[in-house]
Amino acid sequence: MSNFNFLQKQWPDIYKEAKEAEQLTLLSPKASAILTRGALEMAINWIYTNDNKLARPFNDSLSGLIHEQSFRELIEPQMFRELNLIRYNGNDGAHGKRVQQSDAIVSIKNLFRFLSFLEIYYGENEIRIAPFNMLLIPDGNEQKETLKTLQKLEEQLEHRREKDKEERAKIEAQAAQIALLQKQLEAQQKQHTQRREEREKSKDPEKVIPILIPESVTRKLYIDILLKDAGWENLSEGRELE
Repeated sequence: MSNFNFLQKQWPDIYKEAKEAEQLTLLSPKASAILTRGALEMAINWIYTNDNKLARPFNDSLSGLIHEQSFRELIEPQMFRELNLIRYNGNDGAHGKRVQQSDAIVSIKNLFRFLSFLEIYYGENEIRIAPFNMLLIPDGNEQKETLKTLQKLEEQLEHRREKDKEERAKIEAQAAQIALLQKQLEAQQKQHTQRREEREKSKDPEKVIPILIPESVTRKLYIDILLKDAGWENLSEGRELE
């Protein structure tokens, strides 16, 4: 059981990260803080990718994403502060600083709030999210994590961030290519239109494009076609346009 079960169907990767962070909250606050930060970053990146009202900042670090104005307008000031606490605690853990159990609890509860926001506002189906339950977090004595282990966790998170960045770069490159082709097409269209307009001023189509079929013949053939389409083809013989 986990407080984050509501994420399983639509966001399995975020669920896995959040659940692991939850399981380590009391057993290893440092590791929990790092993983909580990682789950938060995954969730925020998902929102940026899927909400076209958000403008991804040039600095797309977690801090940059949280502080981007369009994102700040999406959440309440209280939640903005909560997300920064998750970021601060995760950074402390990654840099080998002490993270108290109380810090890890604050982070995991704040993560629960934000992921509830994710589910409520972006979930495919409206579901009931159960209240946060501390009894679902395994109890145990805090165990010391070596800096090497913590750095390995951070390297894994960094690797995932780099992969996400590469995917975003591919999408942006494709979008740029499409935009370039669109601009080229628009330029060609403009060039062709200008060429036509310029030539219309100096060239009489009846002179530069000679009429090959006499107008009277064309008129009679056209009337015959209209009568034939209307089922009156036998009436067309000998008729002239009035």
